Amino acid sequence: MNKQQPFQIYKKPSIHNGSLIVAWSEDAGALGSNVINYLTDKLGAQELAELDVSGFFSLRGVSVINDVAQFPQCKLYCCEQKNLVLLLSNPPQSNWYTFFKSILTIAENECHIKNLYTIGGMISLSPHTISAKLLATANCTDLKNSLQQYDLTRSMNYETPEEQRPTLSSYLIWLAQRRGIAAATLWSPVSFYLANTEDPRSCWRAIDFFNRLLALGVNTSDIAAKIADQDQRIAEIKQQMPEIGESIRKLEDNLGLDEEESEHLIKTMSALLRKR
Repeated sequence: MNKQQPFQIYKKPSIHNGSLIVAWSEDAGALGSNVINYLTDKLGAQELAELDVSGFFSLRGVSVINDVAQFPQCKLYCCEQKNLVLLLSNPPQSNWYTFFKSILTIAENECHIKNLYTIGGMISLSPHTISAKLLATANCTDLKNSLQQYDLTRSMNYETPEEQRPTLSSYLIWLAQRRGIAAATLWSPVSFYLANTEDPRSCWRAIDFFNRLLALGVNTSDIAAKIADQDQRIAEIKQQMPEIGESIRKLEDNLGLDEEESEHLIKTMSALLRKR
């Protein structure tokens, strides 16, 4: 690795006009990590490249889990059979432009990527029982029109407040547009009381979309089993703790919760669902 080429390429993929899916390891319900890890496992994707993250992260904030330091990483994987590249990374803390430039250089020069998609979890005030759609924003009209056949919410209007950075995904698809790469940012709503654990329903929603969009042929029956298991666990919690059931009922009836109710719901769900 060097400053001119801050990444190590492990193999030369045979991919042409393929797709790149990007996710960040820190988002609501661990959605991005779960989607990339799931597809990598199911598709037998191979490690393609790794970026030298030393110029983009501060090591002062490295976390330790089970006595093991969790250093930031940015890795790419490829599945040649599906013409697909997958990227999972910690969100860069600095030098965004150089970071994304490196990623797009690999995507263009080594993988000949035609389309790019980011996927992430977005905290929602709705309960987990309410059916939700993926939200999408595209960087070009052609891609926006091509997504019309999917069950997405595409009519989002948002402007980054002054003196604030855009989101990582928004910045990435903007840079992709400047290179002529059609790209879209996708968000899956995650109920706020599941944001600190996992939301298999949101994961299924994202995987199902990519299954249809990219003809991946991935069997998601195991995710369906996880959804059923979590629903059963939440039903047990509601029965054992009537106040939790009442809070979720209020959300289902589109009634707001006060701060104390919201905090109790979040803490209870986070603690009890993580036990399983």
